[in-house]
Amino acid sequence: TNGRQQADTGTKMIHLGKRTRSRIISKGISAGKSNNTYRGLVSINRKADKARNFTQCDSLLIGDRCGA
Repeated sequence: TNGRQQADTGTKMIHLGKRTRSRIISKGISAGKSNNTYRGLVSINRKADKARNFTQCDSLLIGDRCGA
């Protein structure tokens, strides 16, 4: 994002089976007075024994008036 833009990103992961794995990696860049927002949801079903998830959100902030 740049200037005064706002970015709202998100992911949803649903584990239904046993021993399932997921990896979510979100990346964003903010500059100027812009702002990035990330929202993630990981749902693991009761029957999904030993399901695993790794979620990571990285933000590069260029300047002191932007945010994430």
